[in-house]
Parts: sequence; structure tokens; C-alpha cells
Amino acid sequence: MKFVFGIHGNPMTGTTLKPQDAQLVESGLNSLSPRWTTAILIQLSGGTRRTTHLMRSLPGLSAKTLTERLRKLQRLGLVTRETFREVPPRVEYTLTPEGEEVVVLLAQIKEVCPKWVYLS
Repeated sequence: MKFVFGIHGNPMTGTTLKPQDAQLVESGLNSLSPRWTTAILIQLSGGTRRTTHLMRSLPGLSAKTLTERLRKLQRLGLVTRETFREVPPRVEYTLTPEGEEVVVLLAQIKEVCPKWVYLS
């Protein structure tokens, strides 16, 4: 199945991209491009996760980087953070509806990526 975008739009979705949309799309992609950001979103797509679970499920990810990425995702409105007043403190992260939409887009990108990898 071939997706055609441009002034005629995408016959599958009715989406029309215009040249002036490029900057907005690039900004959105840049927000997701720092290493670990998409991996964190994918982990959260499985449901609410605690910080320790995210650390264990993403070997090689430092606590500092995890904190930075989660804060950025919160600022973008893709993730919510809930703190529980317990000893020790418990913090949980959950995708927002907007975050869930981004995960759907990531899944769609995954479908076409093999074609890009073989062509590059």
C-alpha cells in the first residue's frame, strides 16, 4: 500500500500536508528525537509505570536522563506524574490521551521504517 501526501492529500485519511506544515512536523519530530524518549513512551503505552520499573526495563538509561525525558514529556502534555505521600515516596507516570495518540503515530512509523532502512 502506497501513501501519497502532498497537495492532493492522503486518500486513506483525507490528510493534506502543505509546505508550511513542514516546520511544525519537524518540531514535533525533534521533540521525540532525543535518545530514550520513544522508548519511554513505548514502555508507558503498557500502562502506568513507576520510576524504578522504567529504569529496570530500559537497561543503559541513567536516572538523570530518565528524569530529564520524563520532565520534557510532562511539559509537552504527553505524560502525567502522580506522587503518593508514602514512605518511601512513590511516583507513577501515565500517558495522557495526547501521549496515546503519539504512540499510535510511533506504531505507524514503525510499519514504514523497514522500507527506509533498506533504502538508505
